[in-house]
Amino acid sequence: MLTMDQIGGSMAAVGLNALFGVIYALFINYANKRGWLEGYTAIAVVIGTLVTLTINQIFVYVSDDSALDLLLELAGFGASGAPMVANNIYEYLLRKRQEMLLELSEVGNGVGDE
Repeated sequence: MLTMDQIGGSMAAVGLNALFGVIYALFINYANKRGWLEGYTAIAVVIGTLVTLTINQIFVYVSDDSALDLLLELAGFGASGAPMVANNIYEYLLRKRQEMLLELSEVGNGVGDE
């Protein structure tokens, strides 16, 4: 059973991981659009993982229940990673939409007609 301190720590960890995830996703998006991360994606992943692990280690630890400890760790990773995944899907769909609109405008302008 979790103590009140463990519940508070777990909630803090999930909240901080979610906040970090949003801020980090915004930064990664900004950096990608400027080409700063080209060839350095692995470093960005390692930094994000280290921050998430640090937050989890500070706030989450259930010494007498390793299964619960694992679930709380995974919740922290989910909270920190979800904003990045959502942003990645959004950017992909936006790119595809722009490609489709470009193709439609080219067909409407007669581009490609022989």
